[in-house]
Amino acid sequence: LLGTGGQDYIALNNLESTLRSNEFNLIDEDRRFNEEGLGGEHDWTAFKKHFASPLSKISMVAIIADVVKDRPPGMSSRRILGIFKSHLKLIDHNDGLDDVLSGPTGLLRTNLLDILLATTKLTTRCDVLEMKKLNQPGVNEAKVAKTIVADVVQTLTTLTRFHHIMWNPNNFDWSLKGVSIETLSIFSETLDVLVKTMTFVKEGDKSDTFNVAVMMSRYLASTIFQGGNPPAKPSFSVGHDTWKTFPLPNEWQTDFERNLSIKAYNLCVACCVSAFSGWETEEFSVDKLRSRNDDTNFFGVTFANHRVVGFLSEEITSFISQQWRLVQTMLPNLEALDFDAHLERRKEAEWYQKVIDSAAQQKGRVSTFGEDYGVKSLLSFSMLCLIAADGKKNQHDQEDFMKLSFSILLPITQFIIDKHVWASNIGAEN
Repeated sequence: LLGTGGQDYIALNNLESTLRSNEFNLIDEDRRFNEEGLGGEHDWTAFKKHFASPLSKISMVAIIADVVKDRPPGMSSRRILGIFKSHLKLIDHNDGLDDVLSGPTGLLRTNLLDILLATTKLTTRCDVLEMKKLNQPGVNEAKVAKTIVADVVQTLTTLTRFHHIMWNPNNFDWSLKGVSIETLSIFSETLDVLVKTMTFVKEGDKSDTFNVAVMMSRYLASTIFQGGNPPAKPSFSVGHDTWKTFPLPNEWQTDFERNLSIKAYNLCVACCVSAFSGWETEEFSVDKLRSRNDDTNFFGVTFANHRVVGFLSEEITSFISQQWRLVQTMLPNLEALDFDAHLERRKEAEWYQKVIDSAAQQKGRVSTFGEDYGVKSLLSFSMLCLIAADGKKNQHDQEDFMKLSFSILLPITQFIIDKHVWASNIGAEN
């Protein structure tokens, strides 16, 4: 009924009634202990075993999660979300979500992970629906924003708690599996919702929950983008006088901030070079290219002016332009950077036009391992840092957030418009 559409009310009534009944186990006992041997069996044998096993409640909810997770949000979305959250809470109380996800039962882990991912994704989609209220007259924007930010914190809490399960890049070739890519896309969407919501919030209405969301975003950014541990001691103080003319200095960067810059640069390159993984820990060079097993074979960067430069989507460049406009209001003494004008000149170049045409003809995704989600996540985090900095009265706190933002914004800007915007050697031709 849910898959057909238009009959959600009846379907959810039946589901809730079934989940309340005692006819089915919460977690099927036969699957709890007897799956270790399935790894050596033929797929068909394993399928028959599971198909013939009694259906548990967690399997039902996992099937529902798979059906609805990619549906556009609608009137029944919050009700479905409530069912998922109640079920997860019950499992956490009875068995412990961490224990189940770390246990030996493969199918059980998969089902539970499906429910967790669907819950976080559906929460974000519901928040997108909720954001539409912010454009309506007579709405208490602060109250709506508070609800959305609370949802964001809940999603970030889930991603933080289970990041060791959801985020597992391959340390050999720096590839990502489907679960990790899906986790990254959820992180990207969640930060995007937070950024867009905070644009409606007045400075005096920013809650402590927003500060919690920023700190949790910083932790996840450090984990996902291999930034390492943020410095425990106060970092190098720069002051606004340091940021006046381009290229800006980079001596203020800590190891943590430099690692973010390298990751931002690598992810940009990977959006243009199919044979390179943006999750490499070391800076991009041609000797890190790997062969691909599909029809995508794209090399969309150039080494003009002794810098590695390329292109990114219009959605991303528009977001960068928005951030530079905000930076200009925060640092009025900074030399003006007309990002849009620089980008238009880049688009007129013959190389740029050829590479855009070539990219359009590619059969597969160039950013195979979710590098485009990575760039969007970093830029959303950069914007969060600017918003946080703008609200800080303490100069040192403001500087720290500005440096985090610039550690992302500067390498990506230089990569796109081919302008020497900072003194770092990141992105310089090797």
